[in-house]
Amino acid sequence: MRQGQKLLLGADQQDLVEYAVGLLARVEHVEARAGQVDGRVGQVTERLDGCLQRWSLLRYDALEGAGGRQSVSMAMLDSASNGVVLTAIEDREYARIYVRQITSGASDLELSPEERRALEQAQSSGR
Repeated sequence: MRQGQKLLLGADQQDLVEYAVGLLARVEHVEARAGQVDGRVGQVTERLDGCLQRWSLLRYDALEGAGGRQSVSMAMLDSASNGVVLTAIEDREYARIYVRQITSGASDLELSPEERRALEQAQSSGR
């Protein structure tokens, strides 16, 4: 019987009971590591959900005679459609920057048509 065990288990094992105990210890170690990995994956997923994932950039002429489509609206959103819409209106003599907070896809202030379009494009983008 011992010869059969050595053939099956290898020469370094004494008997089936010792082998089974060692195997159980290795399985318990793997299960503990799998639990740790699962926890870390959950943490990474939470962090990624809060990162900017979708965006849109819209260039246009906001003012008559400005030319060159120098004004821009940019929407930047996370996975829950939270983020901001930034708008820069440029003229020959000045530039103005506006920031609109976006929560669950809605703005805290009224959006211009260009800002709405940038927001809609960001919400529909898969970036």
